[in-house]
Amino acid sequence: MEETTRRAYEISYLLKAEEDIGVIMNLLSKLGAEILNEGAVSEMRLAYPIKKETRAYFGYLHFNLDSELVVKLRDELTLNSKILRFIIVTPPFVKTKVYREGQMDRPRPVTQERPDLSNDALEEKLEEIKI
Repeated sequence: MEETTRRAYEISYLLKAEEDIGVIMNLLSKLGAEILNEGAVSEMRLAYPIKKETRAYFGYLHFNLDSELVVKLRDELTLNSKILRFIIVTPPFVKTKVYREGQMDRPRPVTQERPDLSNDALEEKLEEIKI
């Protein structure tokens, strides 16, 4: 028996109507996906018409799904006329800490540790460079 692998995915979508989110939720449920997080659906004006629509409803979902079923999910969503656009990605889900109210600290690259140098040692190094 083959072992299936469940992975975390994010789907972002543009819908014709707000209630069309039920189409995506039903399909995910039918495929056995586990919904982790659901973003609020909000109406937006499109920069250019998509399928003759100038307004759409944008939202996103985080979910776990067997990796083999993602192709089936994509095919089903592509054929549905209520969905204007969608994209499925595997997000990195990087957690950040809040250091100050309203500001998030960005993940920093790992740097090589340097020994602490005194001002005298720094001045000596600068003199060496000048020579």
